[in-house]
Amino acid sequence: MIETAVSVFQLLFGLLFLGVGWDGWRRPGEASLPARGRPRWVVRGRAGGFTLMGLGLAADAGLELLGRPEVPAVGAVRTAGAALVVGSLAVSGVLRMRERAGGRPRLGGDPL
Repeated sequence: MIETAVSVFQLLFGLLFLGVGWDGWRRPGEASLPARGRPRWVVRGRAGGFTLMGLGLAADAGLELLGRPEVPAVGAVRTAGAALVVGSLAVSGVLRMRERAGGRPRLGGDPL
């Protein structure tokens, strides 16, 4: 009973992450607060990470609810998504620190 409730919660959370990521990918100009005013590649990286994490969570929960064994590729997708989200948040933090220090942030499309 508890495992089923946890799997349903995980499935709903995965679908929520997927929706947030997809919305951010479609409209990078309307990013949420941590990514607002950042280069497009940072916003898209964050959105792609949330999309991958949502896919991984939803697929893992769906397999668990169906009683199927875990697929290693699902875990890899979820881990790649988490790495993209953490990386984009780190880049956003560095850009924000540069702004506060008085340096001009690079808002173009070229990487740091």
